[in-house]
Amino acid sequence: MAKRFDNQTINQRVITIVAFIFALAYVFYCLIYWGGALASEEPMALLAIYILTPHFIATAVGCVLTALALFLGVSWWNLGAAFVYILGICFFPAYWFFLIVPCVLSFAAFFVMRKREKAAELPCEEAAEERAQKIADNRDQVVTALVDKADNEDYEKAPEQPSPAASVASAQEDELDAAAAAAKADTAKEAAEPAAPVCAAVTEVETVVEEQDAADTAKQAAQEATDKKAGSESATEVAFDEIVEESAADLEDKQ
Repeated sequence: MAKRFDNQTINQRVITIVAFIFALAYVFYCLIYWGGALASEEPMALLAIYILTPHFIATAVGCVLTALALFLGVSWWNLGAAFVYILGICFFPAYWFFLIVPCVLSFAAFFVMRKREKAAELPCEEAAEERAQKIADNRDQVVTALVDKADNEDYEKAPEQPSPAASVASAQEDELDAAAAAAKADTAKEAAEPAAPVCAAVTEVETVVEEQDAADTAKQAAQEATDKKAGSESATEVAFDEIVEESAADLEDKQ
């Protein structure tokens, strides 16, 4: 973007202005002089223009680059213009005196403008470093605040740790409770020891009764089995007698 022109800007670019004036003057000279020769249509003039065409193109490009350096205020355009002027001199060394002045001035303008650009970049770099440091400090503060907040939340969520005195008192209470429970168990055991023989006698009597009931049950089952066997034998004998009687009756009828 083009910078605003003022007295300070003109003073800073005075070398570029002089180089641009010399280059532009030589461009106008080429247009007027060689344009008239081209209009004459002389063979020698046409041959000369054909030979000088690269020199003219380099001169025009160098003039354009010098104009860009002047209006944009960028030192690198001056450097490019100086190299293009050298290239133009190489294309036609006989006209070196036309381009040597803008070439030297372009180099001088480049070094002067570059030095001023570096001087102007220092405050910008310092401001950028200061801003980066401020951003880093703010970030550290935010991180520290977040860490403190997380620690506070963890402390609030964590259960309260008992004091040493409370721990000792709790341990003593546990020991007393354990001793009381042991004493109660011993008392119950001593009270249960006299009743042990009685329980054993009762258990023995129950066992004898159960054995007697089992014997009676077995005896009744045997008696029922004997009765069933006797009944079946009587029925067999009655059936045999009936068969014999029927056989005897049949024999009598036949006789």
